[in-house]
Amino acid sequence: MQQRYKRKSGSAYLMALGVLAVLVLVGIAISRITMSGRWSTVFSSHEKHAEECAESAANLTFKIVKDNMNDYSAFWELFSKPDKLLRSWFMYFRLPAPVAAAYVDPVSFENAKANGIDVQLDLFNNVLFKPLYEDGIVYVYDTVSEDPEAPLAPLKGMFDARGGRVRVVCTARIKKAFAILADNPDFMVGGVEVPLRKVTGFLGSIYDKIKIGAADVVSGINKDPTGENSGEGGFQMPNIDVIKFLPDTPLLKAPDISGITIIVQGVPVPVGIILQKPVDAIFNKISSQFGLTPQKIAKKIFGDKLQFHIDFKAINERIESAIQNCIPEFLRAFAGNVTFDVTVEKQGFFEVVAEVEYYPHYPEETVIKKKLVMHREFRVADIQPIASDYTFFIANSKLLYEKSLENFDSWQGDDQINWDEGGGTLVIHNMPSFTSLFDTVKNIFSFNIKDLARKLQLPGLVRVNGTKEMLIKLTLFDKWPFGSDALEVFKRMEIVALLTPHKSDSGYPKTACSGDHPSEHADDKHNVIPNLKSVRYNFWDKGKPFDWPYFGGGKPGDIGNYWLPIPPRFASNLLFGHLFMEFPFSMRVEGYLKKVYSHISLLLVKIYIPPIPIIGFAGLDIPIPWFWVKAKKEPYGYCMFPPYKSDDEAKAAWNPNDKGNLPANTYSPTQYLKKASYFYPTSRDFNRDIENRVIDYKGKRTFICDGVTFINDSLWLEDDLHVMGRGIIVAAANVHLKGNITKEEFDANGNATVFSIVARNGWIANHYGNREIHACLFGDKGISNPIGATMKVYGNLVLNRFDRKELKGDLHVYYQSNHCRSSLLSMIRPVAKWDPTRYYVTFSAQTAYFKFEKTDRN
Repeated sequence: MQQRYKRKSGSAYLMALGVLAVLVLVGIAISRITMSGRWSTVFSSHEKHAEECAESAANLTFKIVKDNMNDYSAFWELFSKPDKLLRSWFMYFRLPAPVAAAYVDPVSFENAKANGIDVQLDLFNNVLFKPLYEDGIVYVYDTVSEDPEAPLAPLKGMFDARGGRVRVVCTARIKKAFAILADNPDFMVGGVEVPLRKVTGFLGSIYDKIKIGAADVVSGINKDPTGENSGEGGFQMPNIDVIKFLPDTPLLKAPDISGITIIVQGVPVPVGIILQKPVDAIFNKISSQFGLTPQKIAKKIFGDKLQFHIDFKAINERIESAIQNCIPEFLRAFAGNVTFDVTVEKQGFFEVVAEVEYYPHYPEETVIKKKLVMHREFRVADIQPIASDYTFFIANSKLLYEKSLENFDSWQGDDQINWDEGGGTLVIHNMPSFTSLFDTVKNIFSFNIKDLARKLQLPGLVRVNGTKEMLIKLTLFDKWPFGSDALEVFKRMEIVALLTPHKSDSGYPKTACSGDHPSEHADDKHNVIPNLKSVRYNFWDKGKPFDWPYFGGGKPGDIGNYWLPIPPRFASNLLFGHLFMEFPFSMRVEGYLKKVYSHISLLLVKIYIPPIPIIGFAGLDIPIPWFWVKAKKEPYGYCMFPPYKSDDEAKAAWNPNDKGNLPANTYSPTQYLKKASYFYPTSRDFNRDIENRVIDYKGKRTFICDGVTFINDSLWLEDDLHVMGRGIIVAAANVHLKGNITKEEFDANGNATVFSIVARNGWIANHYGNREIHACLFGDKGISNPIGATMKVYGNLVLNRFDRKELKGDLHVYYQSNHCRSSLLSMIRPVAKWDPTRYYVTFSAQTAYFKFEKTDRN
């Protein structure tokens, strides 16, 4: 019994020990779980801190890049620090990049889509740029060795709040990029993928030639049809004194009638001697009252600003010197390279890698490492206006259509434009303005590189493509020059077109610009002074003919008809501006155009009726004023500066089917769409979003237009718009103008606004009312202006088709070169494509890739 009790007692003891052991084990387990949870919670918190630091650093890096990638002022300042030029975000995005395997057809690239989209650029095999693209730009910040000037220093407060030590390394670079090509591989962009033909005349060398070091770089195709730019260096006209360009002789002069006699009742009466003085007095009164000499009329229109001496040779040398000084060394290797296989425009993915080392208990060695990789889409878009060197450009070419669908009426181009149609007056003001032009020339030698590149203003060019002869009638008076609008009438008088002598190639007067001299004499100039010749019976005597702008008289080559001094019944087209004095930079219009004017003979034909004694009639001279006129034609422009030597050369020179004659920078609709920073399905969507893109600037509600805005529709600009920035609005179809567009001349950093509106496959249509449009305009189908409306364009105007009868109201185009081109570099064709300032960079607002990856940093 006692033994049994002992056994039971021993068993209970063992059970108690077992229970106690289990409780101890449970306690230990619970303790360990609690400690592990606490440790895990602390570790997770440290990891979270590290991730937050990485994300903040990556976002700040994107902000740094965004703030600097379009800083044009910083770009000019970098010239004083050339070692930092390629380490700047401004230049990083604008580095030229070769298209992969560019020696093959654009649609055959590896990894390219069948239609040529997304052709990858070769960023990492180019010797010059490989290190920049591979390494990117690196930012480092360490809370132990703080640098208050470090780009990531604004994160100091956040890092310090985490405690311990934070070290961040952010690497930013272009991860992958693609060329922005058209869908159609046959579509080429003039001046970007194919070289343009040379500018005509002696000033063309400024556009087409530049000396880089000891080498001359020439850009351009075909010879100059004037023969002046074909040889080495080309012909240079060193000086033009504008005031002496015009004679001071009266346009109207009293005819010499002193020798005129008539027989009255058999008695000769010297009526010429009797009437000469009153006729002289009448003509002198008219001449003095209206100031009818070219110089006096010019002074009335332009003031004393005409009295200016322009030394184009010195300007050429100054510009060339400035360009040499402002071309970055690495871009000199690309001078003259105008092909599709190397590009600045690109789209792709920008990568920021933020690597964080977080020491929670520094100086303990415990470290938490995180690596965040972020991608955003970016675009580098060319915002240079179309044909920015030109005031007025008519392409007349089917080559500007990328797809047959765009050319819905199967238009073949090369129209023979009828310039007589339409009721309004077209005035092309090639001078930016005499005040700004003269101020520019006066200060050109004192401008620094930055100001010279951004503020230089020069006259624009004029181009009309076509292989068919096109006639433009000159205007003397579009209505009688009396009343309050007399000055406006004089402004439209084109007598100056006939005042310069004909060019002589061999030291003696050339008989004509092209063909026989219109006055049929061997002199070298037109006679504009009327001369009254008295003859008997001979109604076919030509006397000494004189030439005036066209009033009437049939078509060139016809036998002519009577001429009456009445205002013209045809549309006026002043391609050389008011008084024919706002000439293009080349002193010519590039195109197969001919001016039409009246070749007039003024006769006093006397018919003598013999005596009739039977009735006592002694005989009588009956003087009959007789006007005879023929229409003549010559190459359009100044006789001294003919645009071509022969008709055959003119037919070939500006053929619209030659890709070298395309207006520069005319991208396809596909290309505009792919590089758009803003996309709107309809015009209504765009107008609704305008307020979101408007800021208050200098007391004005100002629309900011940077980069490319694409409207996949016709664009209706319903209200007035004030614009600032460097960008383009592209409408897929028409552009309808129902309000004025003004611009802010310069932004806060002194950069000129460069703004374009493109009707890529439609019209530019002004609706009823007067309009001021401060923009560079492109209209594929043309431009319309209703009757009674005056439309003024400040910038330039480029059209593909041109139907003159659609201009029923007056249209003025005022060239403003510093708002038509991004900088001085954009003016010089051998380097224009590589001008960094003509490209605008944008990031997508969406993050394309966000992932914490395994870190490989020790």
